[in-house]
Amino acid sequence: MQITKDRELVILHDPYLDYCTDIWDHADRFGDKTHYGWSFVPDFTLEELHTIHLKQRFGRRGKKNNKKYRIQKFQDSIDLIRFLNKTYPRTKNTERNIGLYIEIKDWQWNIDWVGHNSADVLYE
Repeated sequence: MQITKDRELVILHDPYLDYCTDIWDHADRFGDKTHYGWSFVPDFTLEELHTIHLKQRFGRRGKKNNKKYRIQKFQDSIDLIRFLNKTYPRTKNTERNIGLYIEIKDWQWNIDWVGHNSADVLYE
């Protein structure tokens, strides 16, 4: 989980966008938001992030889904899980609902570099 400039939580493993998105296809709009050649999630608003697409980071993996998906808002994941639990109740092997394991990435970096505590934003 990462935090955007406008304090929205998004689902993304790393704080940088260069390897897993097509950010460089939009250098004309976002080229000024780089630090030492890297583009970081906290420098972008959620609206800006929704204009770029995800891509496969590793060349050995298939690329058929490149540019098919966008960075997902954390709340959208929660809403999807609630929908699945309500619509498709689990009956085989377990009575437990689908859950969510939250990993706040780069917590101290967000405090030092961005000035936001991701944990505080999560609990708001």
